[in-house]
Amino acid sequence: MDSPVSLVDRSIAMANISHNVTTTAPPVLSVDNLYPAIFQCFAIIMAGYIAGRANLISELQGKGIGTFVGKFCLPALLFRSMVVLDFSTVDWFFLLGIAISKTIVFVAVAVLTLLLKRPVHLGYAGLFAIFATQSNDFALGYPICKYLMF
Repeated sequence: MDSPVSLVDRSIAMANISHNVTTTAPPVLSVDNLYPAIFQCFAIIMAGYIAGRANLISELQGKGIGTFVGKFCLPALLFRSMVVLDFSTVDWFFLLGIAISKTIVFVAVAVLTLLLKRPVHLGYAGLFAIFATQSNDFALGYPICKYLMF
């Protein structure tokens, strides 16, 4: 004999099936995965630094690794990430907030450079502003977002 609770659960489940009603929970951010992701990024950076300082990798080999990563690995990773991205799970307000804050920092650095550096040179202002806002977004941001979202 079924209990009244199980009968209610079955009727709710049947109602959802018959009406094609699906409920999806919003994606949950897992902060527990943040520290391992940050540690992983800095461990890889430190390993590369130590390998360079200990002459385990020559300058020519370092240039080859840089070319391979920059021309092949990162574009492939970006392409794969864009192909499998589910746009319904993207927090558009978060991305808008990042864009606004980066724009504010970009403009502030460019204006400060134009005010403080003599002679006035727009190229310096642009380069300093780019360096201030675009330094390690992908190198640190991708693994952190990957571990927080999945």
